[in-house]
Amino acid sequence: PQDLVPGGSQVVALLPRDVREVGRANFMELAKDPYVSDFQAYVFNALDSMRLSPSLETKTSDQLFSLDVAVSLGGDTGEAVRVAVEANGPQHYLRTHPTALEGSTLLRSRLLRARGWAPLHVHWREWQNLGGDVLRQRRYLRAKLRELMYQEQQLQQQALRRHGERLEEQQQAAGAGPRLELMLLDSTDCADVGEAVG
Repeated sequence: PQDLVPGGSQVVALLPRDVREVGRANFMELAKDPYVSDFQAYVFNALDSMRLSPSLETKTSDQLFSLDVAVSLGGDTGEAVRVAVEANGPQHYLRTHPTALEGSTLLRSRLLRARGWAPLHVHWREWQNLGGDVLRQRRYLRAKLRELMYQEQQLQQQALRRHGERLEEQQQAAGAGPRLELMLLDSTDCADVGEAVG
């Protein structure tokens, strides 16, 4: 099983077995029958009207989290991005900074990302300001999804660069051998452009 937080399983292992079992059972019970808010349903309906095939209350593979709305994007051109669309009410934001996510929401986002989901936060006030206009809701969601896809693309490129740098460091540390050179061809592709003797 995957840790909710890094090293969490080591801390949990210190608890008596019966305490662990009760804790997990209670957590699973809370996650079993999630409540669907009106806000969540409106976001779902807008995504559905965009023909994105959203699903309500999708569980993560470990069954620990239920996503408000899930969509999958970009599968035709490459690996699909699984998006966890979170319809966030006022309790998800700081009172002193009403656009800043509060701690437990930030933690949830990190945990969802660790499970392969890209979180997309729909702010209740922004949604309210759309005034129930379906066309404006679609434009709003389309812009947020475009921004998310761009950010995901940037994260993937950074990961590819770091991976290439680690490979090069490992090969240099090993002394001899070919060196792999990577070059970004466009915003989505990374290709091997040859080997040079190090």
